[in-house]
Amino acid sequence: FGSSVFLAFAALIPMRLALFPLTALGLYRERGVLLFERGDEGAIFVPESSFEDNWSSKRAGNKAWDACRGGQFDNKHDIWPFYRDGPRIEAFQVVGNWTLRFARECGLTHSYSGFEVSGNFTAASGRVPVERVAYVEAVAPEAALV
Repeated sequence: FGSSVFLAFAALIPMRLALFPLTALGLYRERGVLLFERGDEGAIFVPESSFEDNWSSKRAGNKAWDACRGGQFDNKHDIWPFYRDGPRIEAFQVVGNWTLRFARECGLTHSYSGFEVSGNFTAASGRVPVERVAYVEAVAPEAALV
């Protein structure tokens, strides 16, 4: 089958079912991260092009994205509907050949003196369940080896 036939078939599959097969087949054209909605079927793909240089929280310009910037899952639910409740992210999955770190606070939008990030995750980590994620940071290749 040609790729156009497969893509037409994939369009018929509900989004919640199509995310993993499409990720596994590498059909994303850009590195990024999939974020999955807590308690619902929504997801959002945040591409590398949405990451910004982060000089807040002592991150030395690392490329980052955070949930405080807003956005919606594919089902039109807000990522962070009520500030006091935190982001509605229950899991993440790294897409592409890169290494990411995560944090509970929005370390791009706000600056924290004691800002802590997770260890390293790659696509090989698969879908990772989390209690709370509000920040995603790309790890420089030389730091990913540590």
